[in-house]
Amino acid sequence: MEGVPVFSLTKESFQSCRFSLSLDDYLFIAFVGFLVSIASVATNFLLGITANCCHRWSKASQEEDI
Repeated sequence: MEGVPVFSLTKESFQSCRFSLSLDDYLFIAFVGFLVSIASVATNFLLGITANCCHRWSKASQEEDI
């Protein structure tokens, strides 16, 4: 089907396509998902600490001005 325009393909063109994932594919997907979730938690933790520090710093500088 190489070189055939996509819009000329019909539903029957795809019925012969069989694609299955191997165990390695599933393990890779699970590993990447795990890494993304850990990176998300770490990023949120660092952003929370940064926001907390900025809030305390601005509050302390306001008290010094008084």
